Amino acid sequence: MKRNTKSYVLKTYNLASLEKEIPDYNKVLEKISKDAGSDPSGGILERWLELSDTISLVYVDGEYVGFSTAGQISPDKNLIYVASTMISEKYQNKGFASKLWMSSFKGALKLNINSLFKPVYFIFRTQNPKLYSILQRKTEIYPNFQNKQLKSSEKNMVIKASNFIWPNKELNVSEMILIDSCSEYPWLLPEISQINWSGNKQIDDFFESNLKLTKKGLDDFVVLGKIKFGFMLYFAR
Repeated sequence: MKRNTKSYVLKTYNLASLEKEIPDYNKVLEKISKDAGSDPSGGILERWLELSDTISLVYVDGEYVGFSTAGQISPDKNLIYVASTMISEKYQNKGFASKLWMSSFKGALKLNINSLFKPVYFIFRTQNPKLYSILQRKTEIYPNFQNKQLKSSEKNMVIKASNFIWPNKELNVSEMILIDSCSEYPWLLPEISQINWSGNKQIDDFFESNLKLTKKGLDDFVVLGKIKFGFMLYFAR
């Protein structure tokens, strides 16, 4: 039977309001992550929350089924760090990730009129070819599988952000690869049979050749997205 996901509720919190409304939020976020195929133990969940201004949660039929966390780490550049987005497996590919990102971005940007007139950047690390494929259809992202390069100012922004978010990791900024980024948390990696391939041969080969996914590679792509025409215009499409 096809699950009805029309009657969902999406709410956005900061950490204080989340703790007030959902005192056992840690258990809730851990359960969603595990249902999504990841285990956020070893302090990684706490790190996600530490770097986030907003935590968005989606509920379906009274059940927490997804969350996203985001923080504005460079206000002068409109740079948002998307620390995590997790959707329970049975609710994946139903549009909830986009809704969570929109909600988290709004909160993290503390939206003002300037957001409409200058680029909005977002940064995250991933081994997910399908997510990359979806985003590259909507906006300009790097690393670019067609070999477009970042501007020097954007490279510097990535380096500064990486040093802040992942201070003990080596970044190959030319390839946009965070070296051994999963070595501390190998349990976060999906099983080979659960890799979220995009179905686009160019993109899937790009991920496989750089990250060695089918050999359980420990590197991640650092993805920088650039929304050229403003935050609200992007999400209005």
